[in-house]
Amino acid sequence: ITWSVWTPWAYLWQDVLEGEEEITLTMKTTGQATQALIDRLVQLHPYDVPEVLVMPVLGASTRYREWVRDVCNGRAAPNQEDE
Repeated sequence: ITWSVWTPWAYLWQDVLEGEEEITLTMKTTGQATQALIDRLVQLHPYDVPEVLVMPVLGASTRYREWVRDVCNGRAAPNQEDE
């Protein structure tokens, strides 16, 4: 998970311009785990309509893709010192 610093946001909600500070999270997962992650985020989020976006990965190193897959499948990530 990567998160941003608190950032001001403006958005229209029920015909009213709202403004708040929010943190943007970036979460990496597999295609198979995507819907379960979305469902859980929506369940936990305090907003009625949280912004949850899925962005395709157009490219990544083989080792990084394998690492994400392994972590998402519950396999321990390799220790960086082992590499």
